[in-house]
Amino acid sequence: GFTFNNSPITSSSNSSSLLLPSKGSCSKKHTSGTNIDALSTALSDIQDNYDSVGNYLCDGKGNCGRSLGAMQFMSYRPDVRKMIQSKSGGTKFLTRLDKGEEVTGEEMVQYFSPTEQQNLIASNTNRLLDTASKQIDPTTSKTFTGERLIERVGQMHFGGVNIPIDSEVSNANDSNSVNKHGITVVDKYSEAMKEMQCID
Repeated sequence: GFTFNNSPITSSSNSSSLLLPSKGSCSKKHTSGTNIDALSTALSDIQDNYDSVGNYLCDGKGNCGRSLGAMQFMSYRPDVRKMIQSKSGGTKFLTRLDKGEEVTGEEMVQYFSPTEQQNLIASNTNRLLDTASKQIDPTTSKTFTGERLIERVGQMHFGGVNIPIDSEVSNANDSNSVNKHGITVVDKYSEAMKEMQCID
């Protein structure tokens, strides 16, 4: 079975319903030609807000933690923990997250700010593009390019990098399959490019 990193929000502040900005750089591109800011927006937009904190859960490898922020990065990720620990009170905040204690949306953005989340989203998007662009698209028998590359990144973001291509597996909490999620990301990417006024 495959594990997914989506989980319900247990605590979120109504005062900061933050979404990724539609502004981005048209010139910020991956070697594949995909716009990093537009794809980061597309991936984040489908998820939750910067101040969201998910339920405590464990994956198949025994990693336990909570999904945090717009991209739902898991709190056990070394890069996320390092960012939080670098702040005053960050280690205590992590301990509370690790114990599954309730935290507020305000605390969430204090220790894992929107700017830090955006930077991590951009680097994560780059990594997913690097991985996906080396895989073979079964529909063309060539490496993924264009919309199919974006679709594959969406699939990997939803189901993990090892998820089978065009899988119809669904998350128990989500009506979307991996395949449908990828298609949704393509649509969101197109919308983000238009909002950024970048010619695709």
